[in-house]
Amino acid sequence: MDSGHEIHITATSQTVQRATPRVRRMQITALTMLVISGAVNYVDRATLAIGNPLIRGDLHLSVADMGLLLSA
Repeated sequence: MDSGHEIHITATSQTVQRATPRVRRMQITALTMLVISGAVNYVDRATLAIGNPLIRGDLHLSVADMGLLLSA
């Protein structure tokens, strides 16, 4: 099936430059900070889920009040 359209593909040579050591160090630092903050967030949520009944009882909060507190 010939539609009359021609496709021309040309090969180009592109070189990819590696990040400088300073940029690479900054990337690793940023990734490390993100992983650590994600882990802290997970542990924080887990401890709140475990301590939820005790906190609710001590502060005399309803389920709705506790939901509002945890969503803040």
